[in-house]
Amino acid sequence: VRRVNLPFPGTGERAAGVVPRRSAMYHTGGHCGDVRDKGSAARRSRTARGCQGRELQSHYRSPVQVNTDTVGAAERALAGLDTFARRASAAGVSGNIVDDELVAAFRERMDDDLDTASAMAIVFDAARRGNAAIDAADLDQAAVLSGSVHALCAAVGLKLKAVADVPADVLAKVAALDQARAARDFAVADALRAELQADGWLVETTKAGTTIRR
Repeated sequence: VRRVNLPFPGTGERAAGVVPRRSAMYHTGGHCGDVRDKGSAARRSRTARGCQGRELQSHYRSPVQVNTDTVGAAERALAGLDTFARRASAAGVSGNIVDDELVAAFRERMDDDLDTASAMAIVFDAARRGNAAIDAADLDQAAVLSGSVHALCAAVGLKLKAVADVPADVLAKVAALDQARAARDFAVADALRAELQADGWLVETTKAGTTIRR
């Protein structure tokens, strides 16, 4: 049994009032220290973030399997949130407006025996709907969902990676790749994917769009 203090922000921080500060007991079949990684500092940083994501997507009363596969899956899930944040920023819709119903639903899950797994499911669904809103050019809705995702992630200590972390020309290629896929021009999409991979980016494509990371 391992005691983990979740880093909920205090009064005055961006997500103040979303959830109370508290700690939780996590039962783990292993722990993040068991996920050995002798790679680069950037890779080790991703692994630590993946461990955080894995624990947030699990209930503290349940056994948590922590290994390279489960941590990798959590990393990819968080990378999807990063992608939404970047798309929102590129579309000029990032903001501080939040959806009160989303916040209330998130708080309800957190108050229900610290059900972080269900709370994070609300965040991932908001990002999915935000991507759909950007695709539909519904920028008002996208702005509200973007603000909500940022605030709720901050409430559990997750910082989404800023658009500045990815060069503008790389973001342009990602956008062009998604546009090519939407137009079913798979030859162009494959060529853009190959260019990104040649530059050292890991490229993953889902229904929500293309995710890149290093």
